[in-house]
Amino acid sequence: MNRQPRTMRSIFVTVMLLVTALSLLVSIALVVLTTELRAATESVGASVESVRIVEEAEIDLLLHAGARDTVVGHDIEGNLRRKMHAAREYVSSQQERELLESAAASVESYLAASHDPGAEAKEVERRHARAYGALEALATLNVVQARASREAAARGNRIGNALGIGVGGLLVLVFGVVGVWLRRAFRPLFGLAEVMTRFGQGQHDARAHETGPAELREMSRRFNELADAVETQRRSQIAFLGGVAHDLSNPLGALCLSLELLETDITPQNRSAFERAERQLKRIERMVGDFLNLAKIDAGELDLSMQVQDLRVIVSETLADPRLSIRLPAQPILVRCDALRIEQVVTNLVSNALKYSPRATPVEVELAIQSRRAVLRVVDHGVGISDNEQRELFQPFRRVGSSRATTPGTGLGLWVACRIAEAHGGKLVVESASGQGSTFSLHLPLSDAGQEHLEPPTRVPAACESDSTR
Repeated sequence: MNRQPRTMRSIFVTVMLLVTALSLLVSIALVVLTTELRAATESVGASVESVRIVEEAEIDLLLHAGARDTVVGHDIEGNLRRKMHAAREYVSSQQERELLESAAASVESYLAASHDPGAEAKEVERRHARAYGALEALATLNVVQARASREAAARGNRIGNALGIGVGGLLVLVFGVVGVWLRRAFRPLFGLAEVMTRFGQGQHDARAHETGPAELREMSRRFNELADAVETQRRSQIAFLGGVAHDLSNPLGALCLSLELLETDITPQNRSAFERAERQLKRIERMVGDFLNLAKIDAGELDLSMQVQDLRVIVSETLADPRLSIRLPAQPILVRCDALRIEQVVTNLVSNALKYSPRATPVEVELAIQSRRAVLRVVDHGVGISDNEQRELFQPFRRVGSSRATTPGTGLGLWVACRIAEAHGGKLVVESASGQGSTFSLHLPLSDAGQEHLEPPTRVPAACESDSTR
């Protein structure tokens, strides 16, 4: 049989029915329990009061038999009748009612005999003894009823305790089951939110699982369709940029060659214009190179020729600027890498630091070994990077806020550098704050001994994740 799809409404209705049923069960149990306890309490109270009245009546009966004064005897007789009448208010059973009527008749029989001058003394004593015995039987019955009511109250208390523990356990169980159920039911919602976050952070292959209630499955399906459309459009744009960059590379190369050939014929008057044209051509060449790298990395077609290299040599040969303060260790730092690509990463980090730092402050470059990794740190004292900008720093076409309009570039350098670092088994890390400068660190695994030979080319993965932390 096909199961009907669960919806958020059906889940909510089911949970509300469970809670309502449990609340109704608890309410009925409380009503029954309080009713039983109230009845037991009233029964115990009536029995205690009845015993008190009967014992006072027994005392009055004894006092009446010993009274010699007529006035005193008359007062005792009135009290005795009032007590017998008051005892009727606390009758709680048919048996008690019958014993009370019998005791009242015996007391009246005794009082009548005590007023009869012709009654024999033995007859009066016999009726007195019978009245006293009837009162004693009534008191005994009340004691028995009080004990029974107390036991009923104790039994109700035990039932209440058991019911309370049972209901408490049932509540815990129900809420536990409901909690687990809701967690399982809403897990796709949390998963969808996580996938959206990952997709927004640049993981273009992130897709949601179409599970859970019908509404969530529909949301996941629509998000996946949107993500597929965005990814298709992104790949088309990158492919277009790569195609344009590839088409521009040939005429650009011809222009650069032409400038080199013309350099010997440039007059001093035209030297400034020639150098300006040369700088602009190099800038265009860098941009075209960035677009080509973007297309190749995105398609997973960028080859790396891995070889064991001394990272000190790469850094020292790459960097030659008077604003740099370079500190290199005395011992070699061997890493397995593509030297040209690592030079590209180092050049990007240092050029960014120089662009975003005041000319009066040096840029520090330090190479060291930390936790079996080679770590190259580039420290500047420039504008810094805010927390919000750091989250998107390693995304393509993203640039630091105020520098977008004043500093040339495509916003691809750090993205390409990050992917190259990850392809070498390393990562790029940034530590920065607005107005306090930035520190970019390139982490690369050290090479093992005996690997100082050329390794087969390695391909950069099509999809990489940057690791930027403060």
